[in-house]
Amino acid sequence: MERIFLEHVGRWIQPGAVLVMVIPYDRVYDCRFVLTPQFKDKAIYRLTDSAAVAYKQVVLFGVRRTRQERERISDAAVSQANSKLYEVTLSYHDIPPLPQAPDRYYVVPPSSPAKLEYRGLPLDLLEDLLDNSPAWRQAKRITHAPKPEFSGRRRVCIRGMLRSFAPQD
Repeated sequence: MERIFLEHVGRWIQPGAVLVMVIPYDRVYDCRFVLTPQFKDKAIYRLTDSAAVAYKQVVLFGVRRTRQERERISDAAVSQANSKLYEVTLSYHDIPPLPQAPDRYYVVPPSSPAKLEYRGLPLDLLEDLLDNSPAWRQAKRITHAPKPEFSGRRRVCIRGMLRSFAPQD
């Protein structure tokens, strides 16, 4: 999932901008096909908060390459960078913890405000129309069936004995 997320969201990051991503350490290498060609100056740090330790999370930093940088990167450089990612993420405890004082600085270029638009289904309208749907009325009998109510006496067979009892409230 982390790789799919990075493939989708990584293209929105402007060249020269900084990626900051928190993921489980064992997923970093899975993201190499996006990280290596798309990002440079990568750094990985182990997070030390108890919740992050429980999931063995790391924070990953990287600067988005320009198109020209991506086109010039050689296969050997890609292979070397992938090997380095592999080595760094072999052991969670060998990854350096995120330092209290920064050990590197990233320059974040200015950009225009992002405009996010929801282009999905109008869920509120669908919920309102659902009650009038013939398909929903039919499915509702199964998905929201009323609980059966019992009254009167029932007979139950317990180890060959036939017993009658009245249900209790």
